[in-house]
Amino acid sequence: MCIRDRKYNVPLHPKFTYLWHDINRNEFEALRKFVAEKGTFLEGEGEGEGEGILKLPLEDSVKEGIKPVLEKLLVLHKVKEGGIFVEEALPFILCLGLDSSLKEKVSMPDTGDMVEAAGILSGFKVYPKAPSRIGARMGRPEKSDLRKMSPAAQVLFPISNAGGMTRNLVSASDYTSCMNAKIGEIEVELGLRECPACGKESYFWRCECGEFTNPKLSCPRCKIDVRGAETCPKCGRKPTSVANVKLDFRPIYKQAFENVGERERMDIIKGVKRLMNGQMTPEPLEKGILRAKHDVYIFKDGTVRYDMSDIPLTHIRADELGITAARLRELDYKEDIYGKPLERDDQVVCLKVQDLLLSYDGAEYMLRTAKYVDELLVKYYKVEPYYNAETIQDLVGVLMIGLAPHTSAGVLGRLIGFTKASVGYAHPFFHASKRRNCDGDEDCVMLLMDGILNFSRSYLPEKRGGKMDAPLVLTTRIDPKEVDKEAHNIDLLARYPLEFYRATQEIKNPTEIESIMDLVSSRLGKPDQYEHFMFTHDTSNIAAGPLKSSYKTLGSMIGKMEAQLSLAGKIRAVDAPDVAERVLKSHFLPDLIGNLRSFSRPVSYTHLRAHET
Repeated sequence: MCIRDRKYNVPLHPKFTYLWHDINRNEFEALRKFVAEKGTFLEGEGEGEGEGILKLPLEDSVKEGIKPVLEKLLVLHKVKEGGIFVEEALPFILCLGLDSSLKEKVSMPDTGDMVEAAGILSGFKVYPKAPSRIGARMGRPEKSDLRKMSPAAQVLFPISNAGGMTRNLVSASDYTSCMNAKIGEIEVELGLRECPACGKESYFWRCECGEFTNPKLSCPRCKIDVRGAETCPKCGRKPTSVANVKLDFRPIYKQAFENVGERERMDIIKGVKRLMNGQMTPEPLEKGILRAKHDVYIFKDGTVRYDMSDIPLTHIRADELGITAARLRELDYKEDIYGKPLERDDQVVCLKVQDLLLSYDGAEYMLRTAKYVDELLVKYYKVEPYYNAETIQDLVGVLMIGLAPHTSAGVLGRLIGFTKASVGYAHPFFHASKRRNCDGDEDCVMLLMDGILNFSRSYLPEKRGGKMDAPLVLTTRIDPKEVDKEAHNIDLLARYPLEFYRATQEIKNPTEIESIMDLVSSRLGKPDQYEHFMFTHDTSNIAAGPLKSSYKTLGSMIGKMEAQLSLAGKIRAVDAPDVAERVLKSHFLPDLIGNLRSFSRPVSYTHLRAHET
């Protein structure tokens, strides 16, 4: 296409439109004069629609302040062999009012608007390149990591200080409080329970006879049993099953190994110092043994979780997910977005709203979790294994639970593939159903069978917020009408209409053009609210960017700050001194004040115990 042909009266292509509004008249005139006097235009050289290369002397460009003007305009140029080379330069030259021989063909117009000046000089319609700008900052680095309590635990079983700083059950089994004490006897706080069938006392939910146990309530003051009453008949106090007991831990520990057919060859099994739930009910030790064997860790409710940053995704290719088109067809993906049968790995398909992707690291952790769950089913529950997974490919198609912190409702999802990126890709509806808007949030996933087997309300801490970040209920089907309204504003067009671009020039309110944009909100309650989504810009691979941000690779906070200030000094839009001031005011000083306050505050023994886990 020849850019000299102006008969269609179309605006200059954005590729050749520069930031003329970012320079003043003096800079424009200096640039125009410099190019005319010292530039060389090699017409017909290079490739592309700009028809030629402009060469400028480097030393004079720097000396006379021309190179910074080119940078302000965002005119792409190369520096080599003592010169500055601008490829596809003819549109740039014409906007300066010069012809291909670099002669002034039009006088400089009397205007202070350099966008208008470029249009008059070139004879084209020239639109502002950046009529408005937005700022952006990194809220937090990407995350893809297993969820652990602090400190980490593999079973919710209390061992007080018998396990040392690492809360090691192996050490607790050999613990002695003094020289004459019994080996493995530890003093802990537990809830006493009683079997209604055989009357045997226990600390576990299930008796050895197989019957479920009930809390054995007694008055903490009168020390009498209280059955079938809410208060003590003598003093009126509320009864409890919780008591400090001397637990003969060693035989319980050894029996747990026998129950799951494992040998006592483990170096460490992480328990907790103290339980936080109201009835002080521990998990079966057998679960901790099998978790330690597979190197997985639990959260406060007994589930194994993996955290990932939320990233929305609407379309996928099999070759991006580490699977094949044939496997996608097995998962009920029948055709691509153009209605053609799904046959090739590179065809684009619309992601189903409850399907999700895991990072490869997350998939490996979930594979270990699946193996743990299978062993738990076979060795502890005496039933058939469920997953039978040997590689991460065997996990494709399994059901998972997605859960956001500060909520109590999990969302059912299905794993369909993997990504090298350290994030969790899922449909915008899936994230929105977790009450998330993908502005740097991170959520967790867990295997559905793990949640069914191991989650219990009884393990949740009895304190404020104890029931948050726990799958108390499960959403099995996503209804787009019920998710956050931010997801209703997604447009589903393959190409924006001309009216949209004209509206941007007039800076219209988005609500004025909703009717032409095919938004999710216009499809609610219709069959295509789940499918036939399109997109405007394709990408070669959803994981093509940096896999780790420099914030994670830089070690110390000093190194991160130096890198941030170095970057601020290179970006024209950033005020480096202001960045430094904000870091000091928003982070350094508040952190320092908080640390000093915590350091100087007296801490009671009760306060310490409340924070132990």
